[in-house]
Amino acid sequence: MPLNNDHIGQLIMEKAMQMISPEDDLFLQQLMEKNEAVRQQYEQACDKMQQATNKGIQPPTPETGWQQLDAKLIRRKRLKNRSYAIGAAAAILLVLLAGTLYFSSTQTGKQNTAITANKKEQLRLKLADGRIITLTDRPEISVNGMILTNDSSNHILRYRSSGKSTPENNKLNTLSVPAGQNYKIELADGTMVTLNALTQLSFPSVFSGNTREISINGEAYLKVAHNADKPFIVHLPVGKVQVLGTQFNINTYNSAAQKVSLVEGSLKCSASNHSLILVPGKAALLSENAITEQILNEDELTWIKGEYMMNNSQISEIALLITRWYGVQVILDGPTTGNKRFSGIIYKNNPLEDFLTMLKSTTDADYYFQGSVLHIK
Repeated sequence: MPLNNDHIGQLIMEKAMQMISPEDDLFLQQLMEKNEAVRQQYEQACDKMQQATNKGIQPPTPETGWQQLDAKLIRRKRLKNRSYAIGAAAAILLVLLAGTLYFSSTQTGKQNTAITANKKEQLRLKLADGRIITLTDRPEISVNGMILTNDSSNHILRYRSSGKSTPENNKLNTLSVPAGQNYKIELADGTMVTLNALTQLSFPSVFSGNTREISINGEAYLKVAHNADKPFIVHLPVGKVQVLGTQFNINTYNSAAQKVSLVEGSLKCSASNHSLILVPGKAALLSENAITEQILNEDELTWIKGEYMMNNSQISEIALLITRWYGVQVILDGPTTGNKRFSGIIYKNNPLEDFLTMLKSTTDADYYFQGSVLHIK
């Protein structure tokens, strides 16, 4: 049986929730007799469980954990085996604990800095004529015959125009969402686009001609207004997506493997000389040379709610997410740090410190700040 911190942490969580198998229980008991640090870690887990119970939080089980989290995050039909069920319940418990407790830190005399989203960057709209408009706290803007209504409290930008097709309003405007934010925009045809952090959307003020065409670089969730006479086309850095009316997610953060996930409707994905018709519940990976079909991972869509679920994710991936969501520079200390793995949830609207303490308490990773730069080791 392999002996590593991730495995030990998993066994401790299983035992604390009384879900451990007899064989693993015996192994862990023997390990605690030989290793004082493991025994203390188990006692701390039991203490946290008791504190949560005292606060009215009932520890989840494989049968009830999916209900406590959200049916959209963990579908019961996906809890097909014991290891996934235990992992899901453990992740839920850690999230519940993180909301009510502060895990003890092994660092003494060192004050951690609470980091929230970087608010220096602002939401910007670059008009087709090159002018740049900062949208923050500007409720209504009139420009080029187009009236922008900016609902900053609900993070939604809407616009309406004269409806006339002119050379100017057929050109592309570009909306740029900075790190630490997300925003929605309702396009001229009623299509709603939810943009994740560090995403750019290029769109015309008026859809003219026989198609509706936009470009996305980053991540976005689209609810496309149905119009059979005007196909909706989304241009990606390595391909395009054509749709009549549907809901889908686009992720181009990884330029080598850009992903399209279909929730409703149908899509035609094209890249280079390849094409693929997607049906609901499927996803497509697009590269310069190929398109590959996958099963849709619903956990990847929870960013729309400001949540991101990690199931055995590498810290190198988590570091990129932290940079996007919090606007914080992250440096991984050591060549193997990025290979460490973590399961749990990060909430965009919660302080980064909450997540980092959970990361430290449940893995062998540690962190520290040098100024505003986050180091993970």
